[in-house]
Amino acid sequence: MNKRQIKKMRRQFTLKERFRYWFDNRMAKGSLGFIRTLIIASVLLAQIAENPELVGVFREILSNEGCELFLKNAEELQLTGRHSVAELRCRLLQHRCVFLGYMDEQKESRFNPPLREKLDIRPGDCFIVLSEE
Repeated sequence: MNKRQIKKMRRQFTLKERFRYWFDNRMAKGSLGFIRTLIIASVLLAQIAENPELVGVFREILSNEGCELFLKNAEELQLTGRHSVAELRCRLLQHRCVFLGYMDEQKESRFNPPLREKLDIRPGDCFIVLSEE
């Protein structure tokens, strides 16, 4: 789906949906290594305008020190199987990681699922986390 198709649908897409569409397309094409900074900057500014409490989160993520975003393999962390999101958050905290979402084997990402939701984590899945290492 491109911008023209979105406009034709006359549906209001949230920034989260637009960023997810862009991220999933980049992952599918294998071109995530090249990130267009204007897109990222505009998404971040719009997110901060909508949710000013995110300033601290973005400051931490974008600083030269502290935590960074990582994709951690579920099998390496021994977290495959059926788990609730709350359980995954607790188990990842033991690994000094903050759970933000996950990406399945087909490279489809999902951010901030509900805490009570049960997820079937397979060996090829990855967790999207904030971590220092």
